[in-house]
Amino acid sequence: MVVAKDILKICRRYSCSDLYIGTGIPQDKLANAMKGLPIPAAETVLALINSNLFKSCKNSFAIGMHGFYWHTNTTRRVTWEEFLEMGPMKLSFGEIVFKPGFACSLAGSGMKPKALIALLEDIRSYFRARSDIGPPVVNPEPVSYLESSYIRTPSRGEFAGSTIDLEGIRRICENYSNASYYVEELIPAKKLQAARENYSIPADEEVFALIDATIFGSAKNGLAICSGGLYWNNDWTTVSRKTSVLWDIFRDATIKVKGKWELEIGHGRLFGMSGSNMKNEELCRLLTEIQSFLTSPQTEANAMLPEWHLEANGQRFGPYDRRTVAWLAESRQIDVGGTLIWKKGRDEWSPLLDEEIFAGLAVPTSASPPPLSVSGNSDINPLFEELETSQGEPEALGKVDINTAPLIELVGLPGMTAIKAKKIIQERERRGSIGSLEELGVLLAFKPHVVETLRPLVSFSSLPIEVKEGRRIVDF
Repeated sequence: MVVAKDILKICRRYSCSDLYIGTGIPQDKLANAMKGLPIPAAETVLALINSNLFKSCKNSFAIGMHGFYWHTNTTRRVTWEEFLEMGPMKLSFGEIVFKPGFACSLAGSGMKPKALIALLEDIRSYFRARSDIGPPVVNPEPVSYLESSYIRTPSRGEFAGSTIDLEGIRRICENYSNASYYVEELIPAKKLQAARENYSIPADEEVFALIDATIFGSAKNGLAICSGGLYWNNDWTTVSRKTSVLWDIFRDATIKVKGKWELEIGHGRLFGMSGSNMKNEELCRLLTEIQSFLTSPQTEANAMLPEWHLEANGQRFGPYDRRTVAWLAESRQIDVGGTLIWKKGRDEWSPLLDEEIFAGLAVPTSASPPPLSVSGNSDINPLFEELETSQGEPEALGKVDINTAPLIELVGLPGMTAIKAKKIIQERERRGSIGSLEELGVLLAFKPHVVETLRPLVSFSSLPIEVKEGRRIVDF
């Protein structure tokens, strides 16, 4: 086939010790890759990159007719059609980041991450140039492989008389990864069967994600995130009154870490994780994010819908959900000032920053502030300028006051989620106010670039101190 020959030709440009191409792929290494990677039986593997110190290809990256697949630090697959819609790849701490939740490490491989990025970009350019053929479409068999959340229309679930978008739960699940954590089509068939048999999962339930809590990997003990709620089974060390919770009960449940190995999901419901590589703190974050999604307003649910198309540097990408657009901006993968945006129903493209929900993505062009214009005494003048800034609200006009802003304004800030916004409000109520951006960054565990993005967008008002009668303040 023409496409296969052209992809093989591109791969040969990047020849290295751990790259096996075409008929040069050893059968034992291909067999190991087929076991560990989410490669459908009908796929043709054109190239295989070993990422294992022992050269077994149990950890590897495969390039096929219909897309690419990997099992390294995470296990993922991307079809060529999906890849054409993605934004630029990013190299972060040695990992290739394709999009949030989709990162690949080549630790242990002779192939450098930059070389693989260049190889994949060549393939992407090839498909874009050959618009007459386009990327190969995956064979519709087997159906279970194709039922990916990226090509499925949003399904709906009902609870407590209301409707939820199960697609949002799916997307949250896809943003987490761990050696004991599996998502949808990446759940091994034997583990899924063991979960259904041991967790009392109803036959009509869809399983979105599975946490294996067994030492030997049988998944007889573990937790399943399903279309109707959570179902789990514990080993003998954890005693729980109930081992399931439906979404209508889960949305009001208190989720908290218990000791080193257990997680409480509402009163009397304990899940034991002593045999899992996934920490209970990480599962707590995942479930808390799902709970926040279920209890948030519909506008927050809409943030999960992939409806925004981008045009940058003469190329078009998307559709993306609102959070992904914000991530692309914060990670400097798109120039917010020069990017256009469009969604269904619009007559024409418009500047990204003209869209109200993305207006806060504007970032300073320089990482350091401009020098002060100082005359006279260089020590005294900056001091007065600082005092004037703290008192004079001119500089704070148009900024979001962290100490007084309501939840809806806080959520609109870059890098902010509903959970983090609620934490700010709780902290304000507990101690009165938050003193500085650095203090906020520590509180919310923000990365430095997020702190710098927020700097021109937020202010911190000094709340009045209440003085009881008969007392006086001594100013030292």
